[in-house]
Amino acid sequence: MLRRISVLSICFIFTAFAGLFAVEYNEGNVRLIINEKTGAYSLYYLSDQATMRYEPLFYSGDPASSFLEVNVDGKVYRPAKSGKFRTRFEEVNEKPSIAFESDFLKVRQVFTFVQTAGSDTVNGINVTIILENRQIRALSVGMRVLIDTYLGEGLMKTHFVTNNKSISKETLIEGTSGEMYWISRGPKVTLMGNIVDPVDNYARLPDFVYMANWKRLNKAKWNVNYSEGRSLSYFPYFFSDSAVCYYYDSAFLEGGETATYNIYLTAEDIPWYTGVLPDVDLAPLEEEKYEDANLIMLYNLQEILNQFIQGEIYLDEEDLAEIEGTIEWLKAGDTY
Repeated sequence: MLRRISVLSICFIFTAFAGLFAVEYNEGNVRLIINEKTGAYSLYYLSDQATMRYEPLFYSGDPASSFLEVNVDGKVYRPAKSGKFRTRFEEVNEKPSIAFESDFLKVRQVFTFVQTAGSDTVNGINVTIILENRQIRALSVGMRVLIDTYLGEGLMKTHFVTNNKSISKETLIEGTSGEMYWISRGPKVTLMGNIVDPVDNYARLPDFVYMANWKRLNKAKWNVNYSEGRSLSYFPYFFSDSAVCYYYDSAFLEGGETATYNIYLTAEDIPWYTGVLPDVDLAPLEEEKYEDANLIMLYNLQEILNQFIQGEIYLDEEDLAEIEGTIEWLKAGDTY
């Protein structure tokens, strides 16, 4: 795309210097690279075991094109670029973490590698975002997280799919809409993200997830200018350039209080995102507990198929094949 081409030389120089401060983690099929100075991160997936080829799951040419912003008492800050915040890389309980710290707010992102139920190895991450009020008085704090997706981009292509729709135009999804996930599919790898938390039924939902042109989302001051069905292009330079943005409305945090949010970014695993996983320790369990967990998963898959038969959700051939494979896997007595 022209956006990428027009800044190619700048990005090359930036990447060369940024690499001096990058820390890399490899777990299972996932590679996570974090810039210790800027806090920007990139996520890759192993697409070819033989050649050890990794494909980016979202745009990695300029990692800063995906970012986090906070709204504090009506003032909007992009911590990675704001002089009010200091960036610090650390490990929390052996998990990589980036902290953006100011006198009034601390923003911490903790990265946890995830293995979904349908995968035999690590296939994604959970980004836990913790906002801490460092003032004595209450603060009104909101947040948005923009992910510069690209796998579904292209002329006349479906940019995203959810459990209920295919998306090729600007779309706004409320957190309570019944949509559970979004998927951006590419020819070799697929990126899947949550709307509803697939693990914690009581987790904070995004107030809405906004799918629109990257440039439009990047330049937004805070409030969205949603136009139903608008093109995902922003002429003349940002043709068919889509992105996903999580919005969490402002809420009061008392002095010293924290708020926690979870965003999952993984390879595609629809049953895991739509099923209700049992609230159990993943340490070795008694055999009958494993059997109960598998039974719950089977019931969840059956419910998904019933919704599909009744026309309540959309599943393509790949989805159905994955569900069938998971059912066979469970019938064989495997556990997660």
